[in-house]
Amino acid sequence: MSGYFHPELENVEISQVLRALAEPVRMNIVMQLHELGTANCTTLLGKRPKSSMSHHFQVLRESGLIRTEIQGIQHFNSLRRAELDKRFPGLMQAILNCLEPAPVKETRSDKKAPAERQPAAPARPAGALSRAAKEGSARLAGP
Repeated sequence: MSGYFHPELENVEISQVLRALAEPVRMNIVMQLHELGTANCTTLLGKRPKSSMSHHFQVLRESGLIRTEIQGIQHFNSLRRAELDKRFPGLMQAILNCLEPAPVKETRSDKKAPAERQPAAPARPAGALSRAAKEGSARLAGP
């Protein structure tokens, strides 16, 4: 199998990055990769079908957000953070500051009866970025 297409970041527009992050599933993948560093596709699947996740990985790759490396039969993904920071200074930090931590995968020992299980906190939707920016501006402006 051949490698994946990864665009040169000087050819990536900010609108492509923001469009890719407009989908909550992709924002969650980015947050998980920020926390984990590198993860194989299986780790990031959750309960979603492989076919839809393949699409999300493709969108993230083509927007310049992630890099996928093939090692044997496994595909490892990582955030292109250093490259993105060079191309769009401060953008990734602003986005990551607005996201809530990705839900941690349950292990067998963590599983509880359905009545005891707490719902996972969803990642903030794309509109949260603009709300957080407005709130931050209001705090900086003072009373």
